Amino acid sequence: MKEVYLKYLEMQWNDHFHMRNQTWKTLTYTAVFFIGIVGLEIKVANDFVMICLYSLLMIVMVFGWSTASHHRVRQKGKFALGPDNFIVDFLSAELVSSQRDFPLGD
Repeated sequence: MKEVYLKYLEMQWNDHFHMRNQTWKTLTYTAVFFIGIVGLEIKVANDFVMICLYSLLMIVMVFGWSTASHHRVRQKGKFALGPDNFIVDFLSAELVSSQRDFPLGD
């Protein structure tokens, strides 16, 4: 049972770090896109092009925000100790078995 628990924790941590990497990549790409648009604004003074680019930037920002907020919700739920969590079931089973092995006094 401990091997199952350790494998579960390993999978949860891998998923946690994968989500963090995705969130940081989204933030990085949005920032680079913004810097590129500001650089184009300095060189190109065409209003139509800039309106299109800033509209596209707003769309990228909305997708970045939705990705980050989704990951935040998943991370909070992943390590929360609630009734649906595998860790709580495992720890309660371990506690019951340890109490059977080492009974408390009368």
